[in-house]
Amino acid sequence: MRPQGARYGLLFSSIGLFAALLGGGTIGYHLIEDWSYFDGFYMTVITITTIGFGELYPLSRDGRIFTVVLALGGVGTVASILSSAASVIISGEFSRAMRGRHMEHDIRKMEGHTILCGCGRTGQVVLEELQQCKEQVLVIDRSRAVCDELESAQVPHICADATHDVVLEQARVSTAKGLISALPDDADNVFVTLTARGMAPSLLIVARAAQKSSERKLIRAGATRVILPNEVGGRHMAHVMLRPETVRFVDELTGLHNPSVGLSEIHISASSSWVGKTLGELHIRSETGLNILAIRHDNGELAVDPGPVTRFAANDVLIVFGLLEKSHALNREFSANSAG
Repeated sequence: MRPQGARYGLLFSSIGLFAALLGGGTIGYHLIEDWSYFDGFYMTVITITTIGFGELYPLSRDGRIFTVVLALGGVGTVASILSSAASVIISGEFSRAMRGRHMEHDIRKMEGHTILCGCGRTGQVVLEELQQCKEQVLVIDRSRAVCDELESAQVPHICADATHDVVLEQARVSTAKGLISALPDDADNVFVTLTARGMAPSLLIVARAAQKSSERKLIRAGATRVILPNEVGGRHMAHVMLRPETVRFVDELTGLHNPSVGLSEIHISASSSWVGKTLGELHIRSETGLNILAIRHDNGELAVDPGPVTRFAANDVLIVFGLLEKSHALNREFSANSAG
């Protein structure tokens, strides 16, 4: 089987050779037979395509030799074009290219999305979690095999190296809500973080680090948070051994065992009808089933276990537990009101 792109390369090469034969044949008839360029072009077309309409004018001996060479070259070139075109269509590369064009068009319109750099073992878990929460995700990965899987799953993606500035620009990092750098190499994560921070100073950036020594470098590069999967996993295993029921409870809070229920955030926009009202007035628990565990105010203050007289303000972030779909619906409602 030919490698990726080889079929297109052969097709374009054959088309290029066909164009060269057209030009060469036109000039050849003009020089040998002293025909006009149009007559030379017409004779060249019917010769290399073997249409066989006959000669425009009687040919000289040199002209006949030239026509034989042109016909032999034309037959091989046309056959190569037809074979390459059929190979491209049958292999699915043509439809893949068309889907790629549609995806590029959709990416150019993305706003408020999360960019995921790297979709390996860690990135795949991140993608599943973001999809579960109905987040708009754009994946960047340079592995052709990974990109084929993403394409089959209809996940928006860019098959390229995330460390290149132009790739992050193509991913519309300036309009993104956040970026997760989950590449396997710490140096690449540092580079992606540094580049993204320069392009989007207020962007939320979460970076993966395999080595503890890379954590400080990523923070200096501009990461908002740095996650060490080995350290997090090791601590979790130890906690399961030491405090199994506590860990089980926390896992249930975060939706580990039931993805439809867990902790989430509700962002109260300035235009929200909740602004200025108290928790008791809104009857949130009885109407939505959501339990408000804490409120992060705009000044950074955290109010834990707020009471019924707690009054909401613009830009408050509510940390709630309950059906994730309920909190997603409220966030969509507040976002729509803000946009309106």
